[in-house]
Amino acid sequence: MAQISWVYVTPTHRQYGVGLYHGDDSRHVLVFVNNQVLKIDFHVVEDKTYSFFIEDELCEIQMKRKSTHWSYDFKVNHKVDTLVNQERRKAERRYLFYSIGF
Repeated sequence: MAQISWVYVTPTHRQYGVGLYHGDDSRHVLVFVNNQVLKIDFHVVEDKTYSFFIEDELCEIQMKRKSTHWSYDFKVNHKVDTLVNQERRKAERRYLFYSIGF
């Protein structure tokens, strides 16, 4: 049984507990945030990505099958076109101009 958890701190400084359970025999997957189940997927045997929002941030859990085991990764997607990412890109451009100006 694979059970893994992460702590995600949002830009508003709120903490969220993100977790994943992947059964050894059944291969069932549960994705949960703050102990609230978000996704249930039955008999997962191939690579898979689960996407969900925490506040306004698009988060992803990636499951990749290796030869003898699975690897799990949690990340925030900064590339997809969301309002938060648009604002982030504007701020980054503004900071770039400030740094070039000084």
